[in-house]
Amino acid sequence: MADAGSSELVAAQAALDWARELDRQGDESSVDYFYRAAAQASLLPTADGPTAQVYCEAMTGLLDAGQRYGRLDPRGTLVVDDGGRRVVPLRYYGFPWRPADFSRLSFASEYSAPTIARRIGNPGIGVPMVVERIAESPGDEFMNAWQPFGATAVLRPIGGGHDLPGGTSARGFALEFYNPLAIDSIVWQGGQRPLARDLTAPLAAVVDETPRQYLRGFTSPGDTSVRPKLAMLEPYQRGKMPVVLIHGLYSDPVTWSDMLNELQSQGDLYQRYQFWTFRYPTGGEVLASAAALRRQLYAARSTFDPAHADAALDSMVVVGHSLGGLVAEMETTASYNLLWREIANDSFATLRAPPEVRQQLASEFFFTPVPMIRRVVFIGTPHQGSSMARRLAGKLGNALIHFSPDVRSERAQLVE
Repeated sequence: MADAGSSELVAAQAALDWARELDRQGDESSVDYFYRAAAQASLLPTADGPTAQVYCEAMTGLLDAGQRYGRLDPRGTLVVDDGGRRVVPLRYYGFPWRPADFSRLSFASEYSAPTIARRIGNPGIGVPMVVERIAESPGDEFMNAWQPFGATAVLRPIGGGHDLPGGTSARGFALEFYNPLAIDSIVWQGGQRPLARDLTAPLAAVVDETPRQYLRGFTSPGDTSVRPKLAMLEPYQRGKMPVVLIHGLYSDPVTWSDMLNELQSQGDLYQRYQFWTFRYPTGGEVLASAAALRRQLYAARSTFDPAHADAALDSMVVVGHSLGGLVAEMETTASYNLLWREIANDSFATLRAPPEVRQQLASEFFFTPVPMIRRVVFIGTPHQGSSMARRLAGKLGNALIHFSPDVRSERAQLVE
């Protein structure tokens, strides 16, 4: 005679098979059977072998069908019918994100990004997901419009109600989401078990889905799609030191994906640092890009720490690659009037120009070090200039660059 565990596994497999058949027929009640299969499998004394396979496949079906049939809203609602419609509670652990940021779920396995050298993760309890955040919230000016992040989904018993004969009760289970960057194991059936994690998937999603802007940023620096932007990979977190990554010539922030993949996967680094990127048009004027970064760094301080109470913001690290290193260098030096003397014979005070033009020029040519920056890392930065600029490649690049009407108008006003 089969033992109770075997009988429960057979029941879970039967529920999973029926859920698949209902889903093939376009029947939304498949969600209920995917839920039942996952719930039954979660009660079994072992989480390995056939049990793990049934649980994982049932969870995959629940998350997929739940969204397709409108039963699952990852922002806070899962509705199942298990002898009556009930709402399964959703819980969130370890995230800097709010539940309202969980706009849509997709499976981590959907993203490949072969340009990322190493896939970092591990098997365990739950299903690795990529969460798409598209909602607007305060501080959105420092977030990308579409920002994916990782989560591991787990359905687990939470108390009474799950031992009812012949089925399971939604009142006894919760759908939980864990931040895989912050949590690597959970308590499962009385023991500590590893959490299934795919730390690379959110970055792979960015690489797979984000249109690259390096060509436009180089040839059309005035295009609105490549305007300078300081962007946080996660919401601002008090106590974490910012690391600002500035890409190089003919590049964009996506170029940092490999490095971010390695850095974020280090738990000790993730607990201490938050990662930001700075996009700028590499075919534009470096002084203008540096001025934009300076303004946005101060704006971030005013937005998230107006009282200057977060000491971590005074330990900022800036990493600049190639041309980005020159942008970074101008955040940590004082210009005095040296730059202005290089382009003008008369003092700035005698300049006749519209107020907005004077203000822009002042921000570009006269600056002091940003006090928040504690350290700068230069990678392949041409501090003494680059011979390439004088060669054919540099001349061709200059011929390809087209400035916006605003920039051309500003220059015309100065000439006049």
